[in-house]
Amino acid sequence: MAKSIIWSKEASEDLIQILDYWNERNKSTEFSIKLYNQINDTIALVIHYPVLGRKTDFGDIKNIRAGVFNFF
Repeated sequence: MAKSIIWSKEASEDLIQILDYWNERNKSTEFSIKLYNQINDTIALVIHYPVLGRKTDFGDIKNIRAGVFNFF
């Protein structure tokens, strides 16, 4: 069973850029906070249920849908 999720440097930077984009676009952090929480909730599910998600054509990479977002 997975114990933690390891973020690549690129993924971490992408997340920061995405959250910054929504902060700028909406002139508020409200949506970014909700998005960040949704991402963390999805990560918690993956940690607890590592077989969760749909198989993709990319080896061990799975797709997990959370709300209107898809996570790989």
